[in-house]
Amino acid sequence: MEEAYGALNARDQLEEEIRATREEYLQASADMANLERYLPSASRAHHEATKRLQLAEERGESQSWLTTLRSSVDLAAGKLNELQAKRSAAVARVSGLNVKIGELETAFRAAKGGVSVDAVREQQRIAAAATAEVTALESAIAAERERVAHAQASVPAAGDYAAEREDMLAAIAVGKASTEELSAVDARINTEVAAAETARKKAAPVVAAAEATIAGLERRLVAAAEHANAMKQETARLLQAYLYAEAEAAGAEYRRLAEGAWHQLVRVRAYQELLRSDGAQLFHDGWSRSWMPALRLPSFTDRNGVALRSAEQLNGNPKVINDAVTAESERLRAFGIKI
Repeated sequence: MEEAYGALNARDQLEEEIRATREEYLQASADMANLERYLPSASRAHHEATKRLQLAEERGESQSWLTTLRSSVDLAAGKLNELQAKRSAAVARVSGLNVKIGELETAFRAAKGGVSVDAVREQQRIAAAATAEVTALESAIAAERERVAHAQASVPAAGDYAAEREDMLAAIAVGKASTEELSAVDARINTEVAAAETARKKAAPVVAAAEATIAGLERRLVAAAEHANAMKQETARLLQAYLYAEAEAAGAEYRRLAEGAWHQLVRVRAYQELLRSDGAQLFHDGWSRSWMPALRLPSFTDRNGVALRSAEQLNGNPKVINDAVTAESERLRAFGIKI
């Protein structure tokens, strides 16, 4: 009775720990979601600050202004790095809690007395869903990368305009071209540069949005992959526990049937003795090599050898045979039959 109460108390404690850990997991997931909302804006701020600095450097702005812009870049980078570090810690916490929940639930199921078919099926469904989420995230990342490639491809490649003008100026110098032709080249170059700049400005927000989306998706992918791996491991553990339990159940039934078969075999051997005057041979030649194997299962822990029962235990044990003959003779005499 004390053992029963102890088992109930252990199950109750596990159930309470699972509930508390699930609440902690939900809070950690909410914290992670909040960080994910802030990360895109921090990433954009860093990108814009870096772009402003690059433009200022290209225009040759004053050192004081460049210093101010560099400070802005450093500040934005610091905020972004801080958020990314917090996000990584949140992902690790969520992943760890998820693994803990799986381990607690496995222990709880074991405390309840074994693993059911429904539990294995449900765990396999959960693992399949986790793997599908990883696949979906990978597909989404691939689609966003395609958007980036398409947007970047829409920007015309810059020509070697400096070399083209130099060649034209050289041609003018030797009388092979005119200044009007140079003006036409300059006009074309200006048109192409303007078109490229327009395309670049159009593509820039598309690329920035896609890259920010990719960053968020990749962070989600890390957490999803960890979850999927944890669920895969949990499924393997649960399936193994179920298979061991089934093997033990089959082994226990085998032993029950084997012991019953052994009892009947001993009776047949006794009847062979009773029929000796008729020269009866109820066993096939070579039967003494037959045996029933013991198994490496809990229901066989009292058996050290490989054989649960063997023909040698019967054929080479006169006492077993004599006791069986006596028992069968008495049973027949109880029916009024004289032997």
